[in-house]
Amino acid sequence: MFKILFIDDEISILEVTKLLLSSLRFEGYFVNSGKLATEILSDKAKQQEIKIIFLDLTMPKMSGLELLEWINKNNIKIPTILQTGIEDKKEIEKAKALGIKDYVIKPYTKEQLNQLIIKYTANIELS
Repeated sequence: MFKILFIDDEISILEVTKLLLSSLRFEGYFVNSGKLATEILSDKAKQQEIKIIFLDLTMPKMSGLELLEWINKNNIKIPTILQTGIEDKKEIEKAKALGIKDYVIKPYTKEQLNQLIIKYTANIELS
């Protein structure tokens, strides 16, 4: 089965998302910083397991936009969904220019999460 990478500096968001993901029968990596995300994505075996990334926009040290730049620089072609607590159209447009596929406003529902996962992983063979 493929995995989903969730990056958010708020531990409570990661915990709730982990429960939602588990109830949908998906697995994932849950990290609270851009640095930890780069470590996971630098591991080729883990990178191959990950089929979608959910990325927080506002994080300390390495923002979501900075992580998107790193993802692009390292030629990582995994669909990325921006998650944000504030609908800042200017920042969302910057993220779109850096290649996000979609965005979702937090807090999101189990149904929203499921729809986004299905939308961007529908053509993936489950193994």
